[in-house]
Amino acid sequence: MKGLIKPWEATEASWSDSKLEALPNLEEHYIGVNGIDAIPAHLAKGLNIRNAQVKSIEHTAKGWYVSGIPYKADEKVFGPYDFLVFAMAAPQSLRIIPDLGTPFLN
Repeated sequence: MKGLIKPWEATEASWSDSKLEALPNLEEHYIGVNGIDAIPAHLAKGLNIRNAQVKSIEHTAKGWYVSGIPYKADEKVFGPYDFLVFAMAAPQSLRIIPDLGTPFLN
């Protein structure tokens, strides 16, 4: 990853008793040279990655289907997939995860 990342001077802190206290940096931290998405973009080279705004997901006997709007295109359904990985904040994930109960975890 040489040339892809650079050291990042991160400050770690602890919040206790209404006080914020700086902690010593015990580990090295890194950030992408060309932005926060540089590392995932590098790792995803050669993979079939879809960039779309997800509208809904559905599980059938054949697998998972994702309905979304790809960048600069009409809505489309992708799938079937064996697994889905959510790489976004929990509130965003919860908006599209169907109420499937326990089968969702299988």
